[in-house]
Amino acid sequence: MQKLYLLCLLILILICQSLYAATIYVDVKNTTGPEDGTQARPFNTIQDGIDNAGDGDTVLVYDGKYIGEGNRNIDFKGKAITVKSRNGPEATIIDCERIGRGFYFHSGETPNAVVEGFTITNGGHVPLVISNTETVFGVEGGGIQCVRSSPTIRNNLIINNSAGNAGGGIYASAGASPVITGNRIFGNSADNGGGLYFGGDPTALVTNNLIGNNRAGTYGGGIMIWSAHPFIMNNTIVKNSDRFGGGGIFAIDASPLIVNSIIWGNSPRQLDLRLAVFTVKNSTVDSSGALRFNPLLVDPENGDYHLLPNSPCIDAGTADRAPDTDIEGNKRPIGAFVDIGAYEYTGFVPVANVFLSVSPARLTAGSGATATVTITVTNTSGNPVTGEAITLTATSGKIPATATKVGDGVYTATYTAGTTPGEVVIQAKTSNGNVGTATVTLTEEVQPPPSGAEFVISVPKTEVAAGPGGVATYLIKLEGKNGFAA
Repeated sequence: MQKLYLLCLLILILICQSLYAATIYVDVKNTTGPEDGTQARPFNTIQDGIDNAGDGDTVLVYDGKYIGEGNRNIDFKGKAITVKSRNGPEATIIDCERIGRGFYFHSGETPNAVVEGFTITNGGHVPLVISNTETVFGVEGGGIQCVRSSPTIRNNLIINNSAGNAGGGIYASAGASPVITGNRIFGNSADNGGGLYFGGDPTALVTNNLIGNNRAGTYGGGIMIWSAHPFIMNNTIVKNSDRFGGGGIFAIDASPLIVNSIIWGNSPRQLDLRLAVFTVKNSTVDSSGALRFNPLLVDPENGDYHLLPNSPCIDAGTADRAPDTDIEGNKRPIGAFVDIGAYEYTGFVPVANVFLSVSPARLTAGSGATATVTITVTNTSGNPVTGEAITLTATSGKIPATATKVGDGVYTATYTAGTTPGEVVIQAKTSNGNVGTATVTLTEEVQPPPSGAEFVISVPKTEVAAGPGGVATYLIKLEGKNGFAA
């Protein structure tokens, strides 16, 4: 009976929390006030939004570039809240201006403290006040720092941050166990752990992240692990570098578990073990760091880390504890088994460019004239992409619903002119949502005179006064004959 009472009490508490959870709004464009956190009067800084939120609340941040006090060194202050952008990291940028970090978690935050959907950039040279008279510059966590806290860091772009000592992108230590999932962690730098640093016994969960082009002056270009035990699953760790050891992952006195991960193209080595026990399963490297196979990525030189149709990573992972979706939200597995890496192979190569041309580009409206529409589909390197289904629309006239493939990455369709003169927009859309457009101009049809029509022009005779400056006015008369009106 007592257990039933406690269960009912817990359910009641959860219901009450959900009923009273609020949304606090933040908009950098509200520079004149007033501010109360409502949708009509949003706060101007992210920190103001957090300060006025309670457990269970959401701080919703509108598009814009957030700089200055209140938008760097952002502190959750132990609250179990979600701070998220409205439209994703490309639209919502936290620029630390090299005088702070993005977020600072240090008050025992749990996974219910969520930061989601931001670009966090230019973090570094973080000022830390030691006493009333002494200030030093922090050396850990250029983008995000987690100390004795375990927040959820989800779907962010963490790029071009730096730290003097450790964790250019993310730093976790002193028992911190953050959940780091769905992030792109790129171009960060530190002396140790250019992308991520785990030290002092954290047991972080690291899934579905793209960790690339990070640099370490000493150890661990992508990730450094010291006396820690992170679980690293379905990540793509590529093209990171350090000076002495594991460009991909460096570990000392540690025991990480690495599953379903692409570790490839890092220098000088993929993994470097120092008094560490790596457990590596279903990945592109083995527990010694030796490369097992090339993952065959679409275009890694230009930043496309999706899997090619013939990649050995497809269906090569394990479903045990694998995330339900990939970094783009595609479900796992799509095939027979889970794929290796952050991206699940969805059956097509992602498209970067869709080009359209129309010939001829001018047609007469209402004439039934046609033009050939040619669609060219390429990836980021300009190479043709095959296997796409191209859907077509036109703002007037007629065009087939789908295009016909005539070559690798090349499709055609026939457009028939409509009856209304003007500019017509033709759109081609690929299977994964890439769009290209072209225009054709429909001109007004000029009607010829009917057969047998005649025009008679008459000029009445007018006398003109002789001499310079004489002026005569003529009335020219145009008259239609045989039933044709002039």
